[in-house]
Amino acid sequence: MIPSARRRRHDPGTTRLYRSHARTTRSEPARPTRRVQSRWYGRPVSRGALVVGLQLLAAGGAAAACGGCGSTSRPPLNGPTPVATPTPTPTVPQWTVSGTLVSNPSTQPIAGAEIDTSTAVIRTDSAGRFSVTGTCNQTTMSVFISAPRYVGRVTTLQTGSNRDGVVIDLIANQPPFSMSFYNDLVRGVLDFGAPSPTRRWQQDPSFYVTTVDEFGAPVAQSLVDTAVSVIPDIVGDVTANRYRALRIDTGSSTTSPTVGTILIKFPAVGLSAAGDASGVGVNPCTVRVWQADVPSGIPQVVAHEIGHCLGLHHITVTGLPPTEAGLMGRAGPGSWTLPRLTDIEKFHAAILYSRPVGNTQPDVDPASWLFSMGHTVLESASRRIQ
Repeated sequence: MIPSARRRRHDPGTTRLYRSHARTTRSEPARPTRRVQSRWYGRPVSRGALVVGLQLLAAGGAAAACGGCGSTSRPPLNGPTPVATPTPTPTVPQWTVSGTLVSNPSTQPIAGAEIDTSTAVIRTDSAGRFSVTGTCNQTTMSVFISAPRYVGRVTTLQTGSNRDGVVIDLIANQPPFSMSFYNDLVRGVLDFGAPSPTRRWQQDPSFYVTTVDEFGAPVAQSLVDTAVSVIPDIVGDVTANRYRALRIDTGSSTTSPTVGTILIKFPAVGLSAAGDASGVGVNPCTVRVWQADVPSGIPQVVAHEIGHCLGLHHITVTGLPPTEAGLMGRAGPGSWTLPRLTDIEKFHAAILYSRPVGNTQPDVDPASWLFSMGHTVLESASRRIQ
């Protein structure tokens, strides 16, 4: 008995018999293309498509084995394999601070100077211009600036954002500048034996001249008038006209001065000197001038003591010619007879008022001071300067 066709399909041993029987017992229409009864996702496919599909699977597996993005999942059959977008490298914001280096007091540009930032040395161009660059997380930068024939300066730049127009000056280390004279007048070397930080006013001073002495007795009107007449010029001389006498009042009040005021008194009892001041560069400040002193010297004594209040120390004038003697002489003005600073004193006082409070030898700005930053620090002193 010949097995049924359905049973012989699953019996490899009877394949030939099945095929022979199929040819003799049934006729099949000719097929134009030989198809393989394999199924790909439930659909019959040609042999060529099957081969291509297997090749794609093999390629995908090889790619997964090589790492790629770390995934071993089979790529989708329809469409290309997605490519991971690379993470962009974050950019660090930068700032640039630009400006000009000039000479003090001429304001002429300084070419070829070196600005040392500790990580780079930058040279100014022929116009004195410079540019310093850094990252935005750096908000300050300490620099040392030097040039031939100039006093080197240490200062701090305000950074962290783009800025232009910064102007920094160096002191020209040549006549009329004298470091020894500057140290006496501005740093108090003659008075105290060692240089001290700069001290000066940072606002327009007001003045109050008392019209009574410590006993309540009236002061001669000529003394009051002398003091009032001296004040405007000496303020301009010492501060290089950066400040002026805001107001000048007279009266019989004996109260202590308030911030922003210089009080002038005329005691009847003699002092250890012709006059004294409550400090150098202190705010407020008190001046005392002995009213029994030589009348012709009163204007100079008033101006001398106001000079102390505004930031000046003593100088040596003994044996100097009139043009080199000075109002701030330790034992008096010598041959100088005006209640004004000499030219050499005004020159060095102007440098004092171009420096921040707390500037130290030879020209080191305090770390708290930044270019283009305002200052309102008020200083005081306990010792009395004569």
